[in-house]
Amino acid sequence: MSDRASLKICSHHVGGRSRTRNLPIIDGFEADVVSVFYEPDTTSIDGIHRATAHLASQTKVLTDCLSGDGGVRPFYIFNDRYRSSILPLIPDFAKRHAFDPQFGWDTDPQSTEVVEQLELETRTLDQVLTREGDHLPPPDYLSIDTQGTELEIMQGGAGALERHVLAVFVEVGFAPTYEGQPMFSALEAYLREQGFRLASLEVFEAQARTRDRIPIGFRGRGFADSGEALFLRDPDGGLQGMADPELGLAKLAVIAFMHGYPHLTYAIVNQLGAKGIGRLLERKGATPAYLKFLREFEAESRNLPQVYPLLYSDILGPEHSAARFSDPDLLTKLDPMQRLIRYYQGFTPNQLNERLASMSAPTFIGIEALAVRYGMTEAAEAIREARLTQLAKTKAWLGLAQA
Repeated sequence: MSDRASLKICSHHVGGRSRTRNLPIIDGFEADVVSVFYEPDTTSIDGIHRATAHLASQTKVLTDCLSGDGGVRPFYIFNDRYRSSILPLIPDFAKRHAFDPQFGWDTDPQSTEVVEQLELETRTLDQVLTREGDHLPPPDYLSIDTQGTELEIMQGGAGALERHVLAVFVEVGFAPTYEGQPMFSALEAYLREQGFRLASLEVFEAQARTRDRIPIGFRGRGFADSGEALFLRDPDGGLQGMADPELGLAKLAVIAFMHGYPHLTYAIVNQLGAKGIGRLLERKGATPAYLKFLREFEAESRNLPQVYPLLYSDILGPEHSAARFSDPDLLTKLDPMQRLIRYYQGFTPNQLNERLASMSAPTFIGIEALAVRYGMTEAAEAIREARLTQLAKTKAWLGLAQA
């Protein structure tokens, strides 16, 4: 694979016809992205190209049906085609009713009947990557929504997962819907063993599923049965087997920032340093915007004053451990002057006041302003809100302002 291709952020999307992609669309980085879609239903391919035509990223569509072992597998097409899968529905699930708030109708046993059964030649993700060779960049970002086969697809791509994947966005189940479907706990355990950590988990609002129809007026919440999870590779010890650990760290830093984890970006950028980022930028013919962003991020992180919240031990000593619970007014009785004296150590009062004042700007500053320049205004607003909140608390503990 060419070095130019390796510097792209490549996202592979398996299944999920209702969504085009799960990697956040950031205008400033969009030209750096290659999106690969797996869609065995050839009638959907034109729709994928129409939905992505306006993007600056490259789009590739493969008609492979992915599985865990490859080979011929039955594919069940249900009356409600969104449920179609390599796995059959559990009979008890298929016989139940549930109100669908998106469309305003009751799903019913007829909607889950099999209307067609195909025999499909399936392949593993690793087999596809081997077949395509240099024509297909391996995934940095892997999103999977395949109605119960998500874990087996990852296991069939174990080589790609170890050597290339930095983030996994996946649909998860908490109650069995399909026969043989692994639950969230098994999926999380597998990814943890591969060096990933659960970053976020969204549990979908569930509708009550009942064997008998329930009239209007008696419907309520159901038991949680599915959701979506984001897993990020652990930068501390999770990249040893990667094909290009330094480039992997850089891509992970950007993906983490896109998803709202700037602390992870900060830690990785400090680890790479200006020299590490410079080496990546010097690769022949490669000037991706996300690496320029990291270079500017590194410079901003050095220019921004280092202002920290107070430590717990700056406020409460061992002698306060029990009293904190027996005396509800303890925190108001403690002398803020002692905290202020400890906090000022190493600085003159003017130096510290200047630092606190520079961090109090209500406008976008530092990393926030950088994020805005690259089209990540929501991320900038979240960082600014956290900055002002933490600064207000710090000043309050120092007796310099009200909380």
